[in-house]
Amino acid sequence: LIDLDIDAPSIAIRLGLPPRPDITDAADEVRTTGFIDATAVQRAGPISVITGSHRIGEAPLRPTMIEDLVDAATVAFDRVVVDLGTSEPNDPVLKRSDTAVLVADASAVGVVRAAHVVAAWAGPPPTIVLNRVAPRSQADVVAAAREWTGIEPSAVIPDRQSIRAASLTARRPDARLRKPLSHLGSNL
Repeated sequence: LIDLDIDAPSIAIRLGLPPRPDITDAADEVRTTGFIDATAVQRAGPISVITGSHRIGEAPLRPTMIEDLVDAATVAFDRVVVDLGTSEPNDPVLKRSDTAVLVADASAVGVVRAAHVVAAWAGPPPTIVLNRVAPRSQADVVAAAREWTGIEPSAVIPDRQSIRAASLTARRPDARLRKPLSHLGSNL
């Protein structure tokens, strides 16, 4: 799992990991040695994690360094999952991915943003996951997402306080979050 969300890298916080080593350490290792050293990777249970950078005042990694890091990760690991945050559809990492998951907030603004991303999409359509869906409005939000994006949402994450609390305290995700996403495992 690589946190490439440049604007808000939060995987370390959500998983309760220290801020270092981070993506900058891993990219420096790849630039120096050509591979990802174990000292640049953290563990969260069975998952190997390269956290995002929280270094104040440092410039973000150059796109070529990010691409080299992802290439090295695909050699080192069986499966690589990348959190790109709010990246553009023409992001080079996204263009080379086998599967893309677009997480959209279950609000009018979230659905419209997802529709804009899908409209600019090149290649196979992404898998859409609707996040923070109020139980009473699930059918309406799913219908709106389908109408505006042209894609049937693959998963619906309910808006539950227990899910938010677990993510803020780095606890194991609530079963109500794991269940809707369980069928995506074979697609990711």
